[in-house]
Amino acid sequence: WISAEEIFVNLQLASVLRGAVILGEAKLSRPHVNILRRPDGSYNFSDLIEEFGKVRSKRVEEDRVRRFSLNNIQIVDGSVDFDDGPKKTRHEIRGIRIAIPFLSNLRYHVDRYVQPSFAAVVNGKGVSFKGRSKPFQESLESVFDVNIANLDIPHYLEYVPLRRDYEIPSAFLDVKAVVTFTQHKDKLPTLSVEGDVVLREVRVSGKDKSPMVHLPMVRAVISPSNLAARDVHLAVLEVRDPEIDVSMDRNGKLNFLSLLPEKQKGSDAEEKG
Repeated sequence: WISAEEIFVNLQLASVLRGAVILGEAKLSRPHVNILRRPDGSYNFSDLIEEFGKVRSKRVEEDRVRRFSLNNIQIVDGSVDFDDGPKKTRHEIRGIRIAIPFLSNLRYHVDRYVQPSFAAVVNGKGVSFKGRSKPFQESLESVFDVNIANLDIPHYLEYVPLRRDYEIPSAFLDVKAVVTFTQHKDKLPTLSVEGDVVLREVRVSGKDKSPMVHLPMVRAVISPSNLAARDVHLAVLEVRDPEIDVSMDRNGKLNFLSLLPEKQKGSDAEEKG
């Protein structure tokens, strides 16, 4: 299912001194992933997802957030083979190269950071995104432009290996944003984002095709927000001409309960009982 030629990790001594996981560099060379989608819609790794979900549900949440600083994360010459059984198609991704300057929730500074980038050959077509850095600034700031136009969400959503009690037959996404990595020596690192996100013609229906939600347009203008600190600011949130169909079956169950996560559904059922 998954393999790699080499996994290189540069573990810093500060990990012991600070009681945190600190990596000066992490590189995954020539990883290969083989994905098989079976006729019933499950995947060759579905059992792992189910097992991981059980472990997480039993785990007691800790009061203290685990501290980490993962720097210079790189994936070099990766590949993916995807056999889609239901559609009888095969997808190949070759030459995957990903560089992320850092992911961190504590103060830790290295002398250099990789420049954010992504490149791959998807079914014979090259795709690449590249950021820009300011290596001579004290912050070692790196900027990454994200531009997505007319992304057909349902086309990709059907490949998400999670069971849903509803359908999304239509939804299109446009994104024009700037993602910035900044790491000062004496401050917590920031992973900030700002820009516009637009969802168009979003339709949600039940498994029986009954309509539930229609949103012709949802537009969000994100002010500078620090994702590393989970601090998000919206300058504008516009929902245009929403249509919502609420119904209750003979057992008194609202159709909207199908949109809730499984854990939340269980809580609601207990409160109702």
